[in-house]
Amino acid sequence: MGPTGGSTSGVNALAASCTSRCFWRQPGRRHVPEGARPATLGGRRGVLKDATSYGLASGANDYLYWANHTRFLWRENGVDYVASLHRFGTKKETRALLGRLIRELRPAKALR
Repeated sequence: MGPTGGSTSGVNALAASCTSRCFWRQPGRRHVPEGARPATLGGRRGVLKDATSYGLASGANDYLYWANHTRFLWRENGVDYVASLHRFGTKKETRALLGRLIRELRPAKALR
């Protein structure tokens, strides 16, 4: 049951569809947002790009990611990862929450 008492099967199917189609990116340097800088978040070293807009559009070469999201890209065990979080509050607050979310990540098989 979902939080409002309804079925979650449609939500889960949509999430699976979006995860595999909407947000998957080819790995590689060309997919790092322009202006990203080295950073450590959640104990992982990578590159960070703060949100450049409160809206979706940006002139800062952000076409691969939502411009209103702070993005963190890292490589772990030979796999490229991107975590993004919608901008809220200050840059410091957004980075702190994104770092906490990244720190709490667990492999899916460990959640069973």
